[in-house]
Amino acid sequence: MLKEQWEKLLASIGSALEKNPDLEGMKQILSLSYYDLPYHLKTCLLYLSIYPEDFKIERDNLIQQWIADGFIAVERGLTVEDVAEGYFNELINRSMVQPMDINCDGRAHACRVHDVMLELIVSKAIEENYVTFISDHAVPTSFVQGIVRRLSIQSDSEDSKIQGEMNLYHARTLTSFVQATLVPPLSEFRVLRVLNLEGCQGFSENHLKEISNLFHLKYLSLRRTWISSLPSQIGDMRTLETLDIRDTNIEELPGTVNGLDKLKNILSGGHTWGKVKLPDGIGSVTSLRAISGLDICSSSASAVQELGNLKSLMELAINWIDFTSGNVKHQGIMMRTLGKLGTSNLRFFAICSRNFGSLDFLDSWSPPPNRLQKFRLSAYYFLPRVPKWMASLCNLIDLNINIAELTDEDIIILRELPSLLRLDLWLKSPQKDDAIVIRGVGFPYLKELFFSCEGTCLLFEPATLPKLERLDTTVHVIRAKVYSHQFGIEHLESLKQINIQVFCYGASASDIKDTEHAISSVLKYHPNHPRMNIQKRGMDLNLERNKREHPKDKNVEEHASKKDINRTNKKRRKL
Repeated sequence: MLKEQWEKLLASIGSALEKNPDLEGMKQILSLSYYDLPYHLKTCLLYLSIYPEDFKIERDNLIQQWIADGFIAVERGLTVEDVAEGYFNELINRSMVQPMDINCDGRAHACRVHDVMLELIVSKAIEENYVTFISDHAVPTSFVQGIVRRLSIQSDSEDSKIQGEMNLYHARTLTSFVQATLVPPLSEFRVLRVLNLEGCQGFSENHLKEISNLFHLKYLSLRRTWISSLPSQIGDMRTLETLDIRDTNIEELPGTVNGLDKLKNILSGGHTWGKVKLPDGIGSVTSLRAISGLDICSSSASAVQELGNLKSLMELAINWIDFTSGNVKHQGIMMRTLGKLGTSNLRFFAICSRNFGSLDFLDSWSPPPNRLQKFRLSAYYFLPRVPKWMASLCNLIDLNINIAELTDEDIIILRELPSLLRLDLWLKSPQKDDAIVIRGVGFPYLKELFFSCEGTCLLFEPATLPKLERLDTTVHVIRAKVYSHQFGIEHLESLKQINIQVFCYGASASDIKDTEHAISSVLKYHPNHPRMNIQKRGMDLNLERNKREHPKDKNVEEHASKKDINRTNKKRRKL
């Protein structure tokens, strides 16, 4: 069958499976479509069988595992990461996996395997001795006692502990999502390339005593385990490319990490908010492409300075925890480091802080990072203005920023960014004016706008935001009444979804009703009929009692105390 016909058929299968996952005939059709896959996609698809049912598979993690296991072919002019992402997208386009967390640029950040598809690829993986499973379900004995190429432990029962003699000498991948007691000793592995212990309960540093034997290991994930330290022997794994220690209790990396000259990714942070210090000598690991969640303030000044030597670094997400006067020196060093990185390959920069101290040093980034595609400020602190250096960022597609007071000059900088697809704009309350007006031609490609400022209305004039598809905004009923509830939403011609937080403090029931009616009426006659979600906040007890006497509105309504609402502009997304 021609490729185009297969793609149409698979698309219809994916749609049918969504509507009726119990269609038996689909299993046979999916089996035929599996045999139609090119070899490289078949191999990558079978790899997904190592994950449990309904597991959210993050794209970047999966790509790094594919690379580590040797699935990705080298293509001229492309990095192996680019080629692997192409494979990932092709599986989505063929409806073999379901995309999740689709970003404004159209990239899926994760995927899920449909239950029927998972059943198929598990059976194929067992049939071809591609993966050996330790689970509550019976696995053919011939595979348990034969040579194991990849081992996936998915049982949380001691009854499922490995029985018989299993040859793990040739195993390339070991994944365990359950109890550490079910994980075989690392001494039994000799050619392991992927060790994925994400969420493995009870796993600690004692289980890593023999990790120095894993000379071929390229991918190590200890994410969401109880581990609190790494052995110095990690420096013996000279082929290691990815080290994932997110959501662990690790606060310091051993100095031997600096000897890993193939290391590309150090992933840290999570519930510890990035308490891991940069090791002195980090500048010698010139292969690094991504660093996340490391605490700058607890690191030495020399380590912060050495970051600037990492010319291949494309992604940097840091935590700025301490704002004591002793860290003024760190601010100057950090800005010089960012200046160096900005002239190299830096594409993504994020800074996270739970403190209220100043981050004004970000206003003087020089020279500007002209290759930057994403900038995210996740903090309680508000910059006094949009940094002027941002006006030169022709490649910026995703901007998350806190501004103390938005001026017309700031709006001009933002609307002139030629590649901007997503804008998260958090303003300090109260603003000088009751309303911010978006006027004139600008924001040519912006698809998603997230606006948060209690007490300030966002108004749109004609011809603005021609590509905007999603709008998250806030409306204060008292302030909205001044503008006769005319927000200009009807001018957003491409709008598909709108989420509004309606602040009801001091407003009467009729004013609240008028505000809702005005918004609903505009959207009712909008040519796109965008989906609407309204959340009411700050209704007093009398209004709340009156609401309960009427039928429940179809819109989602949430109510919070005034204390909670005062934290609205402080609550930030995690990195």
